[in-house]
Amino acid sequence: MSLKLLFFCLFLSVLSKAQPFIGLNRVTIEQLVEVTYPELQLEPHLHNDHFRYAKYNNTNGLVTWFVFYSNADICTETREIYDNIYLDSKRKELNTKYQIVKPDLWLYTYKKEYYSILIQPNKWYFILITTKATQ
Repeated sequence: MSLKLLFFCLFLSVLSKAQPFIGLNRVTIEQLVEVTYPELQLEPHLHNDHFRYAKYNNTNGLVTWFVFYSNADICTETREIYDNIYLDSKRKELNTKYQIVKPDLWLYTYKKEYYSILIQPNKWYFILITTKATQ
């Protein structure tokens, strides 16, 4: 089995268990996105002195992901921005996968860590925010 195929299978097995990006390093996330979400393109020249993040866009411009990093390049939060055409299907997906805390807020555990997912609706788009939850 080639190393690339082994790496791809490893990433698929991780994703099937709802592996959050939080806690992963920048290089791992870049590889994971490249293999698993080929429709997302990293904006390589993005720079911000205050916030440390990577920005990904899909080819049709309807989805943007921000991955926020600590000074040690470890993911601390993700924000996914979607066109509102995806809002109903995203809510249904989250309702089936995760524990509903209240409307537009979900909770799940992965490797004994708690994570929250929050939808912030806006007029033309919504933001899906994933963070480590406080217990």
